[in-house]
Amino acid sequence: YIDGDNLKITSDNLKDVLVTSRIAEPFDDVAETDWYHNDVQDIFNYGITQGTTSTTYSPHNNITRAQFATMIARALEIEHKDTHSQYTLSDLTGKWYANEEQMLVDLGIITGYTDGTFRGENKLTRQQAAAMIARMLEYMDVDTTPKENVAFGDMDRISDYAKEAVQFLASQDVLNSGEDTKFNPYNNLTRAQMAKVLMRSLRLSDRY
Repeated sequence: YIDGDNLKITSDNLKDVLVTSRIAEPFDDVAETDWYHNDVQDIFNYGITQGTTSTTYSPHNNITRAQFATMIARALEIEHKDTHSQYTLSDLTGKWYANEEQMLVDLGIITGYTDGTFRGENKLTRQQAAAMIARMLEYMDVDTTPKENVAFGDMDRISDYAKEAVQFLASQDVLNSGEDTKFNPYNNLTRAQMAKVLMRSLRLSDRY
């Protein structure tokens, strides 16, 4: 975990503690002056993402549902099961992300679409991210009851399944639109935005 400017690594043996210098992310397309630099560095240090290549992060690319869900699984350090005899969602079979997504389904963090699919290659929307994050935080024993009513001008456009999650995360300054009155629930989430949203969310728990 990150401790100030250090990456601290602990083992099950309480006598073994190693403290190293903070590891700089290797991405040529992330500058120290970028608003998302520290969050990208943190999710790289935590092993949540490795970038799109060994030297690029692609901050302005949209993130897919599968990529985001897989990052949540890594952040939670969920034990990986090699195989599943049957997947709850009908389009997981044969996918590179199938096992991680099924584990999140088992935990109630992912519910999929009403037709029983996950559609992992679809771009992630802001309201989908909010719903996944809220369920992730509930799994981490974080109280996700909205602390205040945030009045968005487009609240009527937010789907019912995401409204409470949006209210909670907005009240915690985790997920907002950059506009005073709109949430823009159907806009896609970029990889830069994802880094900030995910790290802010994880820091609401005792694990980060």
